[in-house]
Amino acid sequence: MSYGWTFSALALVIALAVAPAAGGAAPPVIELEPGVGPERLFVLRADSAEILTATPQFWGPQWRWAGVGVRAQPRRPDGTLPLQWSVDDLGVTGDVEVRAEPAGLSWSWRLTAARDMLDGPADEPGRRAHGGITFVLNLGSAGRRGCAAEPVLREDRRGWSWEALPGRRVAVTFSEPLEALYFERGQTHVIRASFWSAGVRAGERRIDMRVDLPAGGRAVPPMAERYAADTTDWFADALDPHASFVDLSFLNHRPAGRRGWVRAQGDALVFGDGSPARFWGANLQAYSLYVRGPDGRPDRALIERQARRLAQLGFNLVRITHIDSDWVSPNLIAPGPTTDRLDDASLDGLFHWVKALRDQGIYIFLDMITYRPFAPGDDIPAFEELRLHRPKPEGRALAEGFSYLNPRIEERWRQTSRQLLTRVNPLTGLALKDDPAVMGIMVWNENNLTSHFGNLFLADKNVPWHRARFLERLEAFARRTGLDRAELERTWLPGASKLLLNDLEYTWNKAAADYLRSIGVRALVCVSHVWGGGAVYSLPALQAGDVFDCHTYSTPDFLSTNPRFAGNFAHVMARSQVAGWPAICSEYNMEDAHTYRDPFTVMPYVAALAAFQGWDAPMLYGYSQDGFGGWSLSMWSSYQHPGLMGLAPAAALLYRRGDVRPARSTVHLDLSGEQLFMQRTDEHTSRSIRTAMERHRLTVGWRAHSALPWLRPVPPPAGALVTTNLDRDFIPPGDSVTSDTGELRRNWMRGIFTVNTPRSQMALGWIGGARLATADATFAIRSPKAGVALSSLDGLPLRRSRRILVSTAARLAGHRPIRTEPVAGVVDLRSEATGLALTPLRADGSRMQSITLRRAAGTWRVELPTTLGTHWFLIESTARPPAAPARAERVRGSRDR
Repeated sequence: MSYGWTFSALALVIALAVAPAAGGAAPPVIELEPGVGPERLFVLRADSAEILTATPQFWGPQWRWAGVGVRAQPRRPDGTLPLQWSVDDLGVTGDVEVRAEPAGLSWSWRLTAARDMLDGPADEPGRRAHGGITFVLNLGSAGRRGCAAEPVLREDRRGWSWEALPGRRVAVTFSEPLEALYFERGQTHVIRASFWSAGVRAGERRIDMRVDLPAGGRAVPPMAERYAADTTDWFADALDPHASFVDLSFLNHRPAGRRGWVRAQGDALVFGDGSPARFWGANLQAYSLYVRGPDGRPDRALIERQARRLAQLGFNLVRITHIDSDWVSPNLIAPGPTTDRLDDASLDGLFHWVKALRDQGIYIFLDMITYRPFAPGDDIPAFEELRLHRPKPEGRALAEGFSYLNPRIEERWRQTSRQLLTRVNPLTGLALKDDPAVMGIMVWNENNLTSHFGNLFLADKNVPWHRARFLERLEAFARRTGLDRAELERTWLPGASKLLLNDLEYTWNKAAADYLRSIGVRALVCVSHVWGGGAVYSLPALQAGDVFDCHTYSTPDFLSTNPRFAGNFAHVMARSQVAGWPAICSEYNMEDAHTYRDPFTVMPYVAALAAFQGWDAPMLYGYSQDGFGGWSLSMWSSYQHPGLMGLAPAAALLYRRGDVRPARSTVHLDLSGEQLFMQRTDEHTSRSIRTAMERHRLTVGWRAHSALPWLRPVPPPAGALVTTNLDRDFIPPGDSVTSDTGELRRNWMRGIFTVNTPRSQMALGWIGGARLATADATFAIRSPKAGVALSSLDGLPLRRSRRILVSTAARLAGHRPIRTEPVAGVVDLRSEATGLALTPLRADGSRMQSITLRRAAGTWRVELPTTLGTHWFLIESTARPPAAPARAERVRGSRDR
């Protein structure tokens, strides 16, 4: 949607004079940007780095999440920005108004609660409904600028202040005392400001908030305004969700598995025949797994068509997930009072997918449990404790976290895992455990203790059965290690508790992996992963498996993130790369893949970094979960998303062919026990992690620890620069970072990323109005936010290639039709080829009328067509080709390696 805001009329742009700093250097530019959605109330930046974010957050009793809905309204004549808020789970609705202030912005809330929600004791935080605003501060950014200031809360609960930069203070003030204002469990970088703290009471709640900026600060328009546009002339449904505009299936060897079992060899994956294995993947999940035709049988034609499309788009790996989630019906679990039987009809659909993907040279990565709700009939001890914290409809409950202490849950996991992996697929004649096309097994999706569910067993959680078993394990660990029992129970903080939680998690993970091996599984085993904000203390327990995995999602405009002061989603992948182990990422995407945002930047950026870093299997989440029948701009079902799929083939070529060279140098973080367990080490706290990633290869490692006899030390790779300094800056002065190969460059102040390799060259981000040059091309694009990629399809360098794919993407809007902005501009191609013509491609790959290109001084000018309804083109030579080299020479670098 377009908000149509004109910020000059709103008078929110506050540009105060900035005094020159000592030595003539300009001080950091401070910008305050209001948000218009539930994810952000506002964000404060310094030199593009996010140093403060505010988010509306509410919870029902027992810390049950209550999502906030926000809808923007048309701007009023007086310049006020009105928003409508709703917290449906709490029965709260109301209006918010955003106004200009002399040196900042103000918000006014008028909220009405329809009913009381007062369950639970008022003196126990979290037991009653509560919520308001959560402020998250990047204290590290201030410290690295020579200011160690922490925020100061006002004693009257009417706000707080923070010296965000030396001598430059931000103040947040409320019109009346809040019901609660506190640091989150002693973490001074997280401030909770509660409108309600001891339960929601029916009636109206009025409160105002003002943010005052320091001198030199300025308020800027919300991001929605930068993306707003007239969509009248945009293309409608340019992408065919069931066909591909290009065919890269030649990259795959068929059938998948014919080169033998995939295995880990040091920090790489290889096939059984010893050849390197590099996987470019996507998730296939939920309803899409169980598509059925009119006869009630699996829709074989649709399954085979989509498997073929996946291969044509460049994928050679699919993760099958959400096979058992309760919101998917039917799913893999048979209906009934227990969850220990598989549904034959659903398993039939799953087998059809395995066969179709296998035939297209696409490997399988398979979950054993995603988000399976267990049933009362499963005879799980203390089942009511699961239902208290992880309730699901029909009296069922999720078991994440509890599984580590409850043997009956593990028994149910083993029963269904055995059934799924040992049943013979009649279409292949192989059980999944015996099929080398199944390259990986996920033990249990998003289930760990170290960063998510370790708090379930605390005294205030009302889980006596599970707590008793937790305390037994805690006491035994304390006796063996000599660690303080009270410290071991502080599970919400870094420290000794992370040693205990790793021990519990590793022990269970190792038993699970051993069980899979005992039933004949030969595929790689992934026991768990870093996800949802976990730090490096979540890594050690993953040594029970064969690979290290992570899940990570980007915010929009991540190309504008300043790595000196803030991380982006790819840093999670980087800090999960443990030296000597393969690194995969079974989920990545952009959190906001909707209107006017820039999801087209995600896949090329990941592909470039994955090739540069040597990551083994990035997997987009997700390709489809809607059964291939929807029309929605969503990261869940990217198969119909022109921004994501539009540059997917260009990204696949970039990564799978190795167009981007591996980093010349490796930086290895040698983590001490203190850095690994006793403090939070991640992309938010470590400048070394942030600045090393795009400059050099980054690996992490650690030494043995007396408290964890199973913990294997991780030495650095040969020739690596070893550092224990988590606050080192690996980027030369300036506002951009260039890889040590010279092929990747990101300018965060301009929000631009370029790739410059012999066979792939591209420009992404706020490239409108800029003139960007790579080795063989110059991009002069007029569309404000766009991506343009040139990819050789014949394996030759672009300078000599006779067949080049041109992929473009820009802003988008709508749901049916999905409208996409034509990319306007010129690409000048420096090529030795003769007789070049530009052929527009329809969404199904068929060709339109070719356009003859003109050449001057060795440069071919390509004016990108904006009226043909397509974003994809071929540059081809119409002249007679030179004598063909030997076949092995022609295809080198073009097939799966």
